[in-house]
Amino acid sequence: MEDTIMDTKILEQIEELFSEEFALVQHDLKQMEELVKAKMQLLGQGLLQRLVDKNKNGYKGSSIDCECGKSKKFVQYRSKQILTLFGCITVKRAYYRCPDCGKSLLPYDLASGLGSEQISPALAQVCCMLAVDDSFQQTSRKMEAFTGQKVSANTIERLVHHVGSETIKQQEQPFQDYFNHRQIPDSQDNPERLYIAVDGTTAHELDGWQYRNPGRGEWR
Repeated sequence: MEDTIMDTKILEQIEELFSEEFALVQHDLKQMEELVKAKMQLLGQGLLQRLVDKNKNGYKGSSIDCECGKSKKFVQYRSKQILTLFGCITVKRAYYRCPDCGKSLLPYDLASGLGSEQISPALAQVCCMLAVDDSFQQTSRKMEAFTGQKVSANTIERLVHHVGSETIKQQEQPFQDYFNHRQIPDSQDNPERLYIAVDGTTAHELDGWQYRNPGRGEWR
């Protein structure tokens, strides 16, 4: 009940804030939908930016362990513009670098799934889903129509290729683990009953095909 009252108060404040603009399109549902969508994206963009600014964004202290056995030192916060479902925001991420081996790390990027493209994981997911059935050019046009965000066809193509490569690696990893360590992949299902069927009960010998009796283990 308290949540409902709070939601009602927030909606009343939003309605009052944009009352003049809403009044101009009150007789046109399509225009009203588009206006509400634009305002919600604007509010979402602002809220997302505020939430991101409040976080440590990968800061884990003055130093973190490095693969070389030494330590990566915190250098500074580095800014990156990210296009999200609500619009563009700026994320300041903690940057670490090892003075011994030279390796660097942005923990926030790793934890959040940010790649080389300036696109949020959620927006990238929508791009890839739409690109399944359409060309990259068509996907770019649909992205702008559906989400209001402009993502170029070249960017979508790079995203799809990157996601495809990572998916193939994940699918091949269990097989690679088996060949390297004889580690049988864990089953994703836990069936109540498992049925086993016998196959390969015949073999070709010099005198033709021979049948093997599974119960007796005899060839005939």
